[in-house]
Amino acid sequence: MTRSVGGALAAAAQRLERYSDTARLDAELLMAHALGTLREVLLLRRLGDPAPPGFESLVERREAGEPVAYIIGRRAFWTIELEVGPGALVPGPTPRP
Repeated sequence: MTRSVGGALAAAAQRLERYSDTARLDAELLMAHALGTLREVLLLRRLGDPAPPGFESLVERREAGEPVAYIIGRRAFWTIELEVGPGALVPGPTPRP
């Protein structure tokens, strides 16, 4: 049986709690990326949809310590979205040990 977006988000957020202080946000951003939609659209309209197969690999990358911005290729900064890659400094909290 295919897991819903909402169910996959809850499971991913729980897994990511060990690695991130923003586990639910991380999961939502990764899911929106996997679905090719905005986070707002995901939360308002897509929670009952089937979770896309590529979401699991994105969560695994985050569990391995890769910043969300590198995984999805962009980072919000004030009122703009910036494209980023592994060479870009992505400020954030100190990683957990």
